[in-house]
Amino acid sequence: MKVLFLGLGSIGKRHVRLLLKNFDHEVSALRSRKGQGTDIQIGVKELVSWNEVDSTKYDVAFVTNPTSLHLRSALECAQRGMHLFIEKPIDCRMDDLDTLLDLVEVKKLTTYVAYPLRFHPIIKELKRLLEKERPLHSRIISSSYLPDWRPHQNHLESYSAYRHMGGGVILDLSHELDYASYLFGDVVSINGKYGKLGEVTVDSEDYADIIITHESSVCTNIHLSYLGRVSQRIIEVDTHDSHIEADLINGTISYSGVNGCWKNIFAIDRDEMYLEQLKYFFENITNRQMTNNLPEAGKLFGKIIEFRESM
Repeated sequence: MKVLFLGLGSIGKRHVRLLLKNFDHEVSALRSRKGQGTDIQIGVKELVSWNEVDSTKYDVAFVTNPTSLHLRSALECAQRGMHLFIEKPIDCRMDDLDTLLDLVEVKKLTTYVAYPLRFHPIIKELKRLLEKERPLHSRIISSSYLPDWRPHQNHLESYSAYRHMGGGVILDLSHELDYASYLFGDVVSINGKYGKLGEVTVDSEDYADIIITHESSVCTNIHLSYLGRVSQRIIEVDTHDSHIEADLINGTISYSGVNGCWKNIFAIDRDEMYLEQLKYFFENITNRQMTNNLPEAGKLFGKIIEFRESM
């Protein structure tokens, strides 16, 4: 296949590296100018205009540029008949989502919104466990210190620091809202509080305390933070018969319940998680109903944006 990338930041480069190593696809990248940086992957053709893009028929577009450009870029690619791999979140606004949804339906395009934590070994194991349990309530923490995210960049110059660019914990850490929906069922409502308490952003929210109600009647409490000096990514679940604790950073799941007590440790390989996601996408490239396609992901995205704009 011929694959076009829009954006070659850290996540785009990871996808390109894994594609070139594990797949036999031709990879190009649309950039604002050629030769940006010295770490452009060998084997990637650089383009600087849509006219150059139009000289080749691309099969797939990877939308991995800044969040605020996602929908606009996806529309350009969909108009040219490309299937879409859209990095999370879909955007920071709802503008153009309905237009894109209509376009991919008319052109019968396959779409996928990338939330790679669905392929994390802890999430996969938790999903398997919960199929045998009746979850009642869950608590999720995702907390880390924003200045540590990109050590070679001033954190106040990154998109995360600016609300209009899609920064802030609600979108940046929307992995947690996505896998809460994946584990506990479709989201009915999102409520809570968020704001800016520290000095790690310019104007985007640096914390959020969220309450989610699921169609399954499970209630999920989520704490998101850019302020945590100790990184945490933890899920606790109370079921009818057990208590389960999962740690995505340390790769552990602990179970205490009527069926006994145990603790398992899983190896965490980030490349393997992203590679599994890429394999899933390409294996389902003709399956418009693949999990987390744009119509499916768009429903949750709409609720997230509604909450983000509520204060």
